Amino acid sequence: MSVETILSVHPHIAKTIKASGETSVIKGTQISVWMIAEFYKEGLSAEDIFVYYKGYIKMEQIFDALSFYYENKEAIDSQIAQNTHVDDLIAKGNCVDLRSKPWAFLF
Repeated sequence: MSVETILSVHPHIAKTIKASGETSVIKGTQISVWMIAEFYKEGLSAEDIFVYYKGYIKMEQIFDALSFYYENKEAIDSQIAQNTHVDDLIAKGNCVDLRSKPWAFLF
């Protein structure tokens, strides 16, 4: 299956080339599919992820990213293993731990 075929099935996903290699992102953003998948694997729902990124991405983009993840699970799990994990982002203050503060969505 060619890249064009894969991307036509996932209209919200684009492939980008970075110094670290090829990665899939939500089209029009710098948000990697592996980041969405990592949040989801850590126990956040699609709705939680939407609230976290509110104003940057839409629900349909999140669902498309998750669909793309499950169709490319091995490759994206490899990207997750190679990149910073959610817990590391939280520890550095670059991410709010939505898992321990469900009330945070209200503010």
